[in-house]
Amino acid sequence: MILEKLASVPFAMTVMEYRNRFLQLARYAPGDVAADGDKQEHFREGLDDHIQYALLNHCFDDFNELVDAALNTERKRQEIEDKKRKMALAASSSNMRPRYQHPQQQQYQARPP
Repeated sequence: MILEKLASVPFAMTVMEYRNRFLQLARYAPGDVAADGDKQEHFREGLDDHIQYALLNHCFDDFNELVDAALNTERKRQEIEDKKRKMALAASSSNMRPRYQHPQQQQYQARPP
């Protein structure tokens, strides 16, 4: 019950912050995390969707391996986001040639007499 509440909170924590909070709350629900497989299952449920997806088809020998994989996935995802951001900034820099624009047709307005 306690761990489900943690998993239902919108994900705004890093994996390490989530791990620390998870372990803190797990002390109050020892029956839910008595087996390592159950502990891993509850932990996965609270991870960010992108990280859950990346770890979906992986089996880990223990909880610590799962946490390590989640941390590595988070780190790599952050590197990719940073690279995208840098590329977007470089593309929008003033050193780029302006796009060719067709000359606008002049609109003539009749002057009142």
